[in-house]
Amino acid sequence: MAGGPAAKQTRRAWAALDGKYLRGRRASATPHSPAPRPEDRADAATPLDIDMLARIIAALPNDLIAIRDRALLLVGFFCALRRSELVALAVEDLDRRPDGWTVTIQRSKTDPYDMGQYVPLPAFRGALCPTSALADWLAIAAIAEGPVFRAVGPDHRCLAR
Repeated sequence: MAGGPAAKQTRRAWAALDGKYLRGRRASATPHSPAPRPEDRADAATPLDIDMLARIIAALPNDLIAIRDRALLLVGFFCALRRSELVALAVEDLDRRPDGWTVTIQRSKTDPYDMGQYVPLPAFRGALCPTSALADWLAIAAIAEGPVFRAVGPDHRCLAR
């Protein structure tokens, strides 16, 4: 900037902004407060960890709804899926292998070109095995095609699609 009244006034204005609004914060051209961080939110939920998941799974009863919910929770946790990805999951998206399954996510918020994403679903021993929970749900509900996670009616039968 060259000298002159306008340049001096501009420098003075920027100096005032720097001192009043931008000190200790990320510099920006406008004096807006920074966006709130997720951890600063008072109503932020506690993230689900493996110990909490184990307690939830252990507390589930052994009926059709609980078998579905067990599979839903374990697949969602171990594949780190969003709710929209879980409900869109179809039997045709599951590739079963002895060492674990591969789940194909057809549409995702993070896949803007709809190319699909392949997510491993691990297999291991124990109550928290997502592949055995999913296999149990598919067998007990007699689901061979279409949506994986379906509603269960008041008569405790799995609803068709």
